[in-house]
Amino acid sequence: MSPTTYLCAFLAAGMMIVGATADSVTDKIKAESAKYVDRGQKHDIDGMLELYTDDMVLMPQGHGTVTQGKPYAKTHMAWVNHVRSITMDTKEVAPLNSCSGDNYVFQRSETVAINDKDVVIFKGKNLIIWKKVGDSYKIYTHMYNMDQ
Repeated sequence: MSPTTYLCAFLAAGMMIVGATADSVTDKIKAESAKYVDRGQKHDIDGMLELYTDDMVLMPQGHGTVTQGKPYAKTHMAWVNHVRSITMDTKEVAPLNSCSGDNYVFQRSETVAINDKDVVIFKGKNLIIWKKVGDSYKIYTHMYNMDQ
């Protein structure tokens, strides 16, 4: 084979590996999001908080930024106690920037939560920054607001 052929084969293999890694990260983020939805529908606030890093930042609509940790964030998640269903439609998952590799990944999604009286209690957007912890991801920053 010519040097050009070797180069093309090397670049093609590298592109397949990068694509597989991106798909793998997207799959991991979607799996963690599914855990968040499942735990929310089971009214498991503590289980939801396990998906966050210890140095989490919560940025809920109409409130100040929560940086005091999980016990304080728990008060902002009381809505989960009355939820019947949650849907989270992921629109985009990608590394935060080219320098962070896959250590920080953002997820943009649309979410709808319906309470036990069939009333929509949240319909809006989420921006989540996931932080790689070991072989999985945890929510580092979670910002959300309603469409209305």
